[in-house]
Amino acid sequence: MNIILKHNHFDGCKLAQIIEEMKIMGAPTIKVYQTENEYDEEFQAIEGCHRLRACEILGIEPIIVILDKEELLENHKEIEHEGTEITVGEIENTSRWERPYKVNF
Repeated sequence: MNIILKHNHFDGCKLAQIIEEMKIMGAPTIKVYQTENEYDEEFQAIEGCHRLRACEILGIEPIIVILDKEELLENHKEIEHEGTEITVGEIENTSRWERPYKVNF
């Protein structure tokens, strides 16, 4: 399973802190939705970029909650992204972000 992160950048200090927390607390739960890539099982993360990187480093498989399009629209009409409101339409248009850092589990 490929998971595309919302952004490529990360804060090294925050990542180190999350790694230490994850060693104690275990796998995080991450919400994703399935992309329209017909060739691979590919998902777009709508949260948890640092947590997904930490999972990759630690070799821990995250708990994935796959939202369908209706759930995405119902539960995430506006999402905070680095202090900026993002609409569902922008979420679905992943070209809005630099292209992509993927993790594979």
